[in-house]
Amino acid sequence: MKRLDSVFAIAAIALSALALGAMVATDEYAAAARTEAQGMAALTHAVSGGAVQLHQVDVNGTLTASAAASMAASAAVQQ
Repeated sequence: MKRLDSVFAIAAIALSALALGAMVATDEYAAAARTEAQGMAALTHAVSGGAVQLHQVDVNGTLTASAAASMAASAAVQQ
């Protein structure tokens, strides 16, 4: 039974890696990351009451969530 479990585990890992590779190779991954970054920037702007000026940090045309969070934190410290 242990061998059967290990065979299924290896097959699941291989299929997951293949699916992840296929997803990253398409433009869908970049589009989802861009949408998330825009939403995070809008949320940061709304939470700060519009006091934060958002500057895009481009990583292949997207604003990363960590960049948006660090901008919000630095703006809060400046106030």
